[in-house]
Amino acid sequence: MKFLQRLGIGLLVGIALCLQSQAQEYLYFNTGSGGAGKLVSANEEKVGMLLEGSKSWNTGRDRVIMAFNQVGNYLIVEDLSKDEAQALEQINSFYNEAGGSKIVNDILIKAAPFEIIACTITSDGDAINYRTTDGNSAAINRDDLLAIIKRDGSHQLLKDATEVVVNLRTNYAKFQQLRTLKKTTPEPFKPTTAPSPQTSVAQAPKPEIEAAAPSKEKKKLTPEEQKLYKARSIAKVTELTKLLNDIVDKTKSKSEKDEAIKEALKIFVPGSQMEVSSVNNPVKLASRSVEDYLTRLSKLNYPKIEITTANLAMVEDFESDDKGNHWGIVTGEQVFDAGVFRDVTKKNYKIKLQPYKKAEKENERNYQVLIGSVSVVVSQ
Repeated sequence: MKFLQRLGIGLLVGIALCLQSQAQEYLYFNTGSGGAGKLVSANEEKVGMLLEGSKSWNTGRDRVIMAFNQVGNYLIVEDLSKDEAQALEQINSFYNEAGGSKIVNDILIKAAPFEIIACTITSDGDAINYRTTDGNSAAINRDDLLAIIKRDGSHQLLKDATEVVVNLRTNYAKFQQLRTLKKTTPEPFKPTTAPSPQTSVAQAPKPEIEAAAPSKEKKKLTPEEQKLYKARSIAKVTELTKLLNDIVDKTKSKSEKDEAIKEALKIFVPGSQMEVSSVNNPVKLASRSVEDYLTRLSKLNYPKIEITTANLAMVEDFESDDKGNHWGIVTGEQVFDAGVFRDVTKKNYKIKLQPYKKAEKENERNYQVLIGSVSVVVSQ
């Protein structure tokens, strides 16, 4: 029997190259190989498979890493419940999914920097030519991609499956959203007042600087002030990144992490939210209070985590509201590197310039830079 099992896996490896670009049920293994087949069961130790030709096999749970269904959605075996009944429910739900008219885009998964591109592929060769969701033409070298997943359900993995699965697992929410993303016209930036406070961050420390009384008329920033506070806004996001690294640092004690959380809360507008992509939420992005987000970060159990930012820039000039505040957006990429996986997410950081006055300079305008809600930017 063991010989037959080895033979069956060997056959899968042999047919992998000719079948993996077809619209079909497909399995990938920890050897990096794959073949036509589907999951039928799973428990704490083993998974059951139905392979091409109606052959049933059981193998160690850690040997099978990912499955694709007919519509091109994927399931990471590590995310299956270890309870056999719950796992069966997950598996049946996965294979009963229907794509239909909801799936409108092809997906290109770029390797470095990591990016999920929603598009319509126009030609598929050494270079992939495609149209973006806003109608622009573009091209990318096949060697720069991890995978191609088409709207007809077919897929191709262009790197080793063990490398691809790490990135797919942490970005399932984005993948699902982009497959169904239709052309949209971006709305112009509109300044808003600060979000209403949420219960979870109601106890966040208040800014130490006393705010000035609201102004009845909108006072725009001078060009010099625009330049100054744009630089300070980018510096504020960099400051946040440093605090995030303190919060996830395994060498720091709980009290040191708690102090870093307290310092981070000081630089946020009370009631701000953090938008995150979640493996457990395959349909849409999740939004959490800043305090909850920071607390969760402090409890991550990876041996080493490094968080960096890249390409930080202001989207446009600050806009004024009728309360004397000024609002802008810093955009950039946040890189989360935990060793076992690396995620690059483009984010928008809402920035609030809150006026305050210095007693010795009553006529001089000064602003405290605060970070508001942080949102994930879905790649087009």
